Formats: sequence, C-alpha cells, structure tokens
Amino acid sequence: NMGADLTVYGTLSLTGGAFSIGANTLTLDKALEVSSGTLTGGTSSNLVVTANASAAGVTLPAISGHLDNLTTARAAGTSMGADLTVYGALTLSGGAFSIGANTLTLDDELSVAGGTLTGGATSNLVITATGSGSVTLPSITNGINNLTTARGAGVNMGADLTVKGELLLSAGAFSIG
Repeated sequence: NMGADLTVYGTLSLTGGAFSIGANTLTLDKALEVSSGTLTGGTSSNLVVTANASAAGVTLPAISGHLDNLTTARAAGTSMGADLTVYGALTLSGGAFSIGANTLTLDDELSVAGGTLTGGATSNLVITATGSGSVTLPSITNGINNLTTARGAGVNMGADLTVKGELLLSAGAFSIG
C-alpha cells in the first residue's frame, strides 16, 4: 500500500496480493507486469504513464476501485486490459490509448493534447451524468462499438465518429457539429 506519491523508474511487478494506490499518485516510467497480484485504486487514486520514449507500451490490468485521474503520455501506447472507470480527468498527452475489448467509463473530463484514442468493434465508451461540464469526443481510431451518454451538460463530437453498435443518449444534448 502506498503511503505517498510514488514514481517507479523500473518495472513494477505485481506478483501477489493487492497493491493499493490509496489517495496518491502512482507514476510508471517503464513497465507494469501483473502475474497474480492486483492493482487497487479509488476515488482519489491517480495513475500517470510517462512519455519515456525508450519504454514499451503498457497494458493496464483490472483496477478495482477505479481511478480518480489517469494521464497517459507513452509514445508506444497504453492499453486497457480490463474495463476501467475514471472518476476525474482522463488526459491523453501522447501515444495511443487503446480501449480494446473493454468498456471505458468517464465520470468527468476527457482531455486530448498530443495523444489519441483507439477503439474498435468490441470497444465501448460510457460518459456518465456525474461530471458537471460537457465532453468533447476526439477522433476515435477504428470507431467504437457502443456509446452511452448521460451527461446533462452535453457531449460534443470533435471529429467524425463511427458507432458500430448502439448509440444510447439518455440525457443532455449530443452535438454533431
């Protein structure tokens, strides 16, 4: 369990038990390996994947308790290995952030400044009613399977978007242009 913010400059290997971020920020400068351990977040847990140009891409494991803020800047990319909920801000600062065959749930902000978002035929995106501001969707490479929005302040398309499955609009405006 983390008692303070932590930057791991080498490989973080989770081989047993739960590694809890707590009310801290975990920064990964290189690799994350999970064999039988787990990563636990929470409503005040933050994760940063640095822009280390020499590091390979990172696949995020299932994170119980979710994350408050997630920032990715890895040129080689960051992938979701399981469903993920981000309570605060998802900031894509570099490289591709791949949803994969998972559901990405955003409770608040989405900021794209140099990074990209990659979806696909089995990728789902949920934008909840929790956040107070509107969300602008960036270009999503390969489109998205299902898109669910409930944001009272609205969801705006910042680029063309392909929804291959269902588009569920349960609250707020969905602005195309």
